[in-house]
Amino acid sequence: MTVVVDYAATGPGVAVRCAPGAPATGLDALAQAGFAVDLVNGMPFVCHIDGQPAQQTCDQFPPANAYWGYWHASRGGSWAYSASGAGSSHPAQGSVEGWAFETNGQELPPSVAPPAAAPAATPRPTASPTARATAAA
Repeated sequence: MTVVVDYAATGPGVAVRCAPGAPATGLDALAQAGFAVDLVNGMPFVCHIDGQPAQQTCDQFPPANAYWGYWHASRGGSWAYSASGAGSSHPAQGSVEGWAFETNGQELPPSVAPPAAAPAATPRPTASPTARATAAA
């Protein structure tokens, strides 16, 4: 599974990483892809991803105009805003999870398109077995 985090609104750009295996939730995918996640105290809402935004505190629910938006996509598809929170979402195997910090009440998806499916590997020819004599015992 691929996880895209767009930090553009908070400063440092975009990160694209892989979450190995089959993460059970969107929060698991984020953590398994190596992103540090801080939740709002006592609530299952993402406050910081890799410490961003640094100025936001995690003791209360984030304002409606400044929060991490959660997105889904199929490989090579289009971003769709998540109807459920990342803690209760069950991402499909091979899908793409996206995060973008929302400002000014705008729900904007990550600024990069969901990665396309990797091309199928071309099988390499193998040497044909050859008959060889075996020594008689």
